[in-house]
Amino acid sequence: MKEPAELNESQLRILNKVLNKKLSQNFPWWFEGIEIFRSGMNDNQNYLYMDGNIYVDANWIGTQWNKYNYYRSQPEFGTDNDEYTFSDLIGIDDPWFDNLKEIFLSVFYSIHGVKYPRYLSFSWLMVKPVETKEQMKENNFLKEHIRKVIQEEVSRKFLKPNEKTEKLILDKLNKIFSDMNMYHTESYKTRHDIEFCKNGKKMMNLALFFEETDDRRPTSERKFMESSLFIPKEFVNDILNYIPIRKNYLIYLIEEWFEDNFLDDVINEMGRDDISIDELSFMDRVDVCVPPITEIPEGVTQDEMIEVIMKNTLWRKKDLLSLEEREPGSIERMYLQKLHSNEIKRLSNNG
Repeated sequence: MKEPAELNESQLRILNKVLNKKLSQNFPWWFEGIEIFRSGMNDNQNYLYMDGNIYVDANWIGTQWNKYNYYRSQPEFGTDNDEYTFSDLIGIDDPWFDNLKEIFLSVFYSIHGVKYPRYLSFSWLMVKPVETKEQMKENNFLKEHIRKVIQEEVSRKFLKPNEKTEKLILDKLNKIFSDMNMYHTESYKTRHDIEFCKNGKKMMNLALFFEETDDRRPTSERKFMESSLFIPKEFVNDILNYIPIRKNYLIYLIEEWFEDNFLDDVINEMGRDDISIDELSFMDRVDVCVPPITEIPEGVTQDEMIEVIMKNTLWRKKDLLSLEEREPGSIERMYLQKLHSNEIKRLSNNG
C-alpha cells in the first residue's frame, strides 16, 4: 500500500485544470466549472475525498433535486439555508454517473499515483449555481465596458511589446537561469519530473504527465498527456519590477524562451519527440534541490531498505516483497526515493 497523502498546491492546480477540461467535454449540459481546495485519501486508503465548489447550471439543480430529494424541501439560494452538496444531486440512476466517477478517480490517480480507492465521496463538494443566460449577457456587457476602461488606463503604464523590450527580458531570464543542472526523476509511470537546479535551489520544475492505464506498461509506451512548468513567483516578480510589462506577455515569453533553450534537452532525456509545454505555473517559494540518489549505500541489506520504506508509511513487509516479485527493483527504487525525500526535508529544516 502507498502512503496516504493530500495533493500539494501544484498538484491541486493540475487536478483542477484537468477536471475542468474533462468534465466540460463529457457533461456540457450541466457542468460549468470546478475548484478543488483539498483532495486526498483517508487513512485506510479506501476512499477519495475532495473539498471544494462545483458550478452547475441552475435549472439542472432543480431537476436533479426533485429526482433524488422529492421528499425534502429544496433549499433556496441567497438565504441562510442554501447549501447543496454535490451528493444531493447525483446518483446511480443517472446513466452518466459511472463515467463521472471514473473521471475523478483516473485524474486523481494520474497525478498522485495511488491506485483506485473503493469509494469516492462527493459530499464535501458544495454546489454553486450559474446565472441564467440573460443575466450572464447583461453582466458580460458591463464587465466588457469596465475592462476597456481599465485597459486604456493600464496601457499607459506598461511598455509596448517590441524587440528592445523582448531582448531585455530574455537577457534577464538568461542571467537568472544560467548554469543550471538538469535532473530527471520518475515518480510514477504516469508522471516524470525534470528539475533545473542551481546552487542547491530548484529554479524550475517541468512536470510531465502520461496516460494512465490498468497495466504495467513503461512510460515509453504511454501517450503523453500534458505538462506544467513551475517557476518560483519571486523570479517573475523580479523581472516585472525590473521591466514594466504585462504579466501575460511575460508568461508568453517565458514559455517561448524555455522551449527554445531547454525543450530539446528534455526531449533527449525522455527519448521521445511528443513533449510540449502546456502551462506555466508559479511556486510560492524557492525549494531545496537535491540531486537524485542513484546508488544504494554499501552494505545496506534488503531488510534494512524495507525498514526505511515502512517507517511512517502503511507499507507492510509482505506487500513490499510481493511487489518486488511482480516488479523487480521496486524495493531499491522506493528506498532511494525515501532517502532523497528525507534529505530534502533535512536541508529544508536546516535552511
